[in-house]
Amino acid sequence: MMNRFKNLLEKEKWSNFSLGFYKLIAVYELDKKKSILETLKDNVDWYSVKEACNMFETTMEQAKSGFETKTLRAKTGYRFITGMGYPSPVENGMLLHHIYGIPYIHGESVKGLVRHVFCEKIAYKEEENYDEFLKALKNLIQKLEEETYEDEKVLKEYTLLFGTKKREGAIVFFDAYPQEIRKDNFVIDIMNPHYVKYYAEKGKEPPADWYNPTPIFFLALEDIEFVFTIGYDPLRLGKEEGDKLIEKAVSYLRKGLEMYGMGAKKRKGYGWFNVSER
Repeated sequence: MMNRFKNLLEKEKWSNFSLGFYKLIAVYELDKKKSILETLKDNVDWYSVKEACNMFETTMEQAKSGFETKTLRAKTGYRFITGMGYPSPVENGMLLHHIYGIPYIHGESVKGLVRHVFCEKIAYKEEENYDEFLKALKNLIQKLEEETYEDEKVLKEYTLLFGTKKREGAIVFFDAYPQEIRKDNFVIDIMNPHYVKYYAEKGKEPPADWYNPTPIFFLALEDIEFVFTIGYDPLRLGKEEGDKLIEKAVSYLRKGLEMYGMGAKKRKGYGWFNVSER
């Protein structure tokens, strides 16, 4: 029965990438992860994926209705992946939209990056030593969230941008979506850990050279442009104040994307962006 199902799948193209990645490839031999991922790329109907991008864009345009917004476009400088911790048939997952089935970046992640840049700017004014800076950053965030920070101007700006434990922010961070997705935007990448027993046994076995490397294949994105949007409700903020706030938020986002990046494996060079347009 399973072979018949597998043969049937191979005769048809898969219109939803997420369905193929999380459900349909499970019928294949899971010890051959690289070939499974290649099969996934070959079996996807990429025209349908392109249409899914268009539908996502339409949905976001509708979501922006009634808001004053600024848009920023940024292309991956190297490779990008988010959602690696999600369980999947090939071990490492990917954040895919539950309806459209395409990669995207959650608005909460965008907000988190912007908040980090904002708080870092304030904390660096107070401390230059790195260890002391980390302590100052943690203390700063706690005070801002609890609305006990001494500088009222900074506290007001933080509250309007991000909100606190007591108040809702006035700025909206929308989900970022890919402008277009092609087959060659998905690349099969590899991690090659050499000390599997050392990590699995939590240090009980030595990290020695006699272990065989264990290649782990996973999907990543490259050469793909995302559309980021930040907005405010004109019924809550006046135009002058609102425009100034989203200009600041966009500038923080630009710095965050170019200097820190988003997603997984940033220490390996993944996740940084080239900002191309505001």
